[in-house]
Amino acid sequence: MSRTVNLLVEGEARELNDLMPGNQNVRIGDRLKELQDRGLVMQEVTVIADATGGMDFVVEHTGILVDVMCLCTVANALGTMILNRVAAPISSAMIAAVQDVATRTTTIVTAEKVLAAGETLNITANGAADRAVVTLFILRT
Repeated sequence: MSRTVNLLVEGEARELNDLMPGNQNVRIGDRLKELQDRGLVMQEVTVIADATGGMDFVVEHTGILVDVMCLCTVANALGTMILNRVAAPISSAMIAAVQDVATRTTTIVTAEKVLAAGETLNITANGAADRAVVTLFILRT
Protein backbone atom coordinates (compact mmCIF):
# COMPACT_ATOMS: atom_id res chain seq x y z
CA MET A 1 0.00 0.00 0.00
CA SER A 2 1.34 3.43 -0.94
CA ARG A 3 0.05 6.93 -0.21
CA THR A 4 1.18 10.53 -0.19
CA VAL A 5 1.37 11.89 3.34
CA ASN A 6 -0.65 15.02 4.11
CA LEU A 7 1.12 18.27 4.82
CA LEU A 8 3.21 18.49 7.95
CA VAL A 9 1.83 20.99 10.46
CA GLU A 10 3.76 22.81 13.19
CA GLY A 11 2.81 20.35 15.96
CA GLU A 12 3.93 17.37 13.88
CA ALA A 13 7.20 19.14 13.11
CA ARG A 14 7.87 19.53 16.84
CA GLU A 15 6.97 15.86 17.40
CA LEU A 16 9.48 14.79 14.72
CA ASN A 17 12.13 16.93 16.40
CA ASP A 18 11.74 14.75 19.50
CA LEU A 19 11.19 11.36 17.79
CA MET A 20 14.81 10.22 17.76
CA PRO A 21 17.57 11.38 20.14
CA GLY A 22 19.69 12.83 17.32
CA ASN A 23 16.79 14.92 16.04
CA GLN A 24 16.86 17.45 18.89
CA ASN A 25 20.10 19.00 17.61
CA VAL A 26 19.20 18.71 13.94
CA ARG A 27 15.53 19.73 14.44
CA ILE A 28 14.55 17.47 11.57
CA GLY A 29 10.84 18.27 11.93
CA ASP A 30 11.50 21.99 11.43
CA ARG A 31 13.77 21.25 8.46
CA LEU A 32 11.16 18.97 6.86
CA LYS A 33 8.48 21.66 7.32
CA GLU A 34 10.73 24.19 5.57
CA LEU A 35 11.42 21.76 2.72
CA GLN A 36 7.73 20.93 2.44
CA ASP A 37 6.98 24.60 2.03
CA ARG A 38 9.50 24.53 -0.86
CA GLY A 39 7.95 21.45 -2.55
CA LEU A 40 8.87 18.40 -0.46
CA VAL A 41 6.34 15.55 -0.51
CA MET A 42 6.40 12.36 1.51
CA GLN A 43 5.19 9.06 0.07
CA GLU A 44 4.63 6.19 2.52
CA VAL A 45 4.85 2.56 1.44
CA THR A 46 3.56 0.00 3.94
CA VAL A 47 5.14 -3.45 3.83
CA ILE A 48 2.54 -5.82 5.32
CA ALA A 49 3.49 -9.07 3.56
CA ASP A 50 6.58 -11.00 2.52
CA ALA A 51 8.74 -8.58 0.50
CA THR A 52 11.82 -10.76 0.07
CA GLY A 53 11.06 -10.92 -3.66
CA GLY A 54 10.32 -7.19 -3.80
CA MET A 55 7.10 -5.29 -3.23
CA ASP A 56 6.27 -2.99 -6.15
CA PHE A 57 4.68 0.45 -5.83
CA VAL A 58 4.12 3.42 -8.13
CA VAL A 59 5.88 6.73 -7.54
CA GLU A 60 3.28 9.50 -7.17
CA HIS A 61 5.45 12.61 -7.77
CA THR A 62 8.23 13.63 -10.14
CA GLY A 63 11.26 14.92 -8.29
CA ILE A 64 14.52 14.20 -6.53
CA LEU A 65 14.69 11.64 -3.75
CA VAL A 66 16.33 13.42 -0.80
CA ASP A 67 15.80 10.89 2.02
CA VAL A 68 14.26 7.54 2.90
CA MET A 69 13.11 6.50 6.39
CA CYS A 70 11.98 3.09 7.64
CA LEU A 71 9.71 2.61 10.67
CA CYS A 72 9.68 -1.00 11.84
CA THR A 73 6.14 -2.19 12.63
CA VAL A 74 6.88 -5.77 13.75
CA ALA A 75 10.03 -6.81 15.60
CA ASN A 76 12.16 -9.26 13.64
CA ALA A 77 15.84 -9.86 14.33
CA LEU A 78 18.07 -8.74 11.46
CA GLY A 79 15.17 -7.17 9.51
CA THR A 80 16.07 -4.67 6.78
CA MET A 81 14.39 -2.83 3.90
CA ILE A 82 16.02 -1.57 0.68
CA LEU A 83 14.48 0.79 -1.91
CA ASN A 84 15.18 -0.35 -5.49
CA ARG A 85 14.60 0.59 -9.12
CA VAL A 86 14.29 -2.70 -11.00
CA ALA A 87 17.38 -4.56 -9.75
CA ALA A 88 19.43 -1.47 -8.88
CA PRO A 89 19.39 -0.38 -5.24
CA ILE A 90 18.54 3.28 -4.64
CA SER A 91 19.08 3.23 -0.87
CA SER A 92 21.26 1.39 1.56
CA ALA A 93 19.64 -1.23 3.80
CA MET A 94 17.54 0.34 6.57
CA ILE A 95 17.19 -1.60 9.80
CA ALA A 96 13.67 -2.92 10.45
CA ALA A 97 14.35 -5.13 13.46
CA VAL A 98 12.87 -3.38 16.50
CA GLN A 99 9.20 -2.42 16.54
CA ASP A 100 8.50 1.34 16.62
CA VAL A 101 12.13 2.25 15.87
CA ALA A 102 12.82 4.47 12.85
CA THR A 103 16.03 4.38 10.82
CA ARG A 104 17.17 6.38 7.81
CA THR A 105 19.12 5.29 4.79
CA THR A 106 22.80 6.14 4.93
CA THR A 107 23.11 6.20 1.14
CA ILE A 108 21.07 7.38 -1.84
CA VAL A 109 22.70 6.38 -5.12
CA THR A 110 23.21 9.61 -7.09
CA ALA A 111 22.46 8.03 -10.46
CA GLU A 112 19.14 6.69 -9.13
CA LYS A 113 17.79 9.68 -7.17
CA VAL A 114 15.67 11.30 -9.93
CA LEU A 115 12.14 9.85 -9.81
CA ALA A 116 9.29 10.12 -12.32
CA ALA A 117 5.61 10.06 -11.42
CA GLY A 118 4.11 6.77 -12.58
CA GLU A 119 7.33 4.74 -12.52
CA THR A 120 7.45 1.51 -10.56
CA LEU A 121 9.95 1.04 -7.74
CA ASN A 122 10.13 -1.72 -5.17
CA ILE A 123 11.12 -2.42 -1.63
CA THR A 124 12.90 -5.62 -0.71
CA ALA A 125 13.18 -7.11 2.74
CA ASN A 126 15.80 -9.60 3.81
CA GLY A 127 13.32 -11.68 5.83
CA ALA A 128 9.83 -12.98 5.04
CA ALA A 129 8.48 -11.61 8.35
CA ASP A 130 10.01 -8.10 8.05
CA ARG A 131 7.33 -5.39 8.29
CA ALA A 132 7.71 -1.61 8.09
CA VAL A 133 6.46 1.69 6.78
CA VAL A 134 9.03 3.12 4.36
CA THR A 135 8.74 6.85 3.69
CA LEU A 136 10.26 8.49 0.62
CA PHE A 137 11.03 12.21 0.85
CA ILE A 138 10.78 13.66 -2.66
CA LEU A 139 11.58 17.27 -3.59
CA ARG A 140 9.26 18.03 -6.51
CA THR A 141 10.84 19.43 -9.64
